[in-house]
Amino acid sequence: MIKRFSDWHGITQKPKFSTCHPWEGAINAITSKLRSTANQLRFLGCHTQGLPASLAKNIIDTLALSVATKNSEVWPLGLHVDEIHKVMNLIYRNLIGAPGGG
Repeated sequence: MIKRFSDWHGITQKPKFSTCHPWEGAINAITSKLRSTANQLRFLGCHTQGLPASLAKNIIDTLALSVATKNSEVWPLGLHVDEIHKVMNLIYRNLIGAPGGG
């Protein structure tokens, strides 16, 4: 029905996703939430001048890993998702004070 409407009026519908990856929506939602969580972690003091590293790592594992794996079938499928790994790497780099940690 949408195709007929589009053909009749000579317009096309914008695609919802930019690639044909079936998990793109879930991956985008997870990375967006992880970026927000990374900002919250910085505010909580999970960086080199903040909490002790062992405590900060436990907080990161509790908050960030739960977001990364929440409601997601991406991981059980055995996919390597670069977008999520990049955000998680930024969070851990910020913890240890490595360059590129945000």
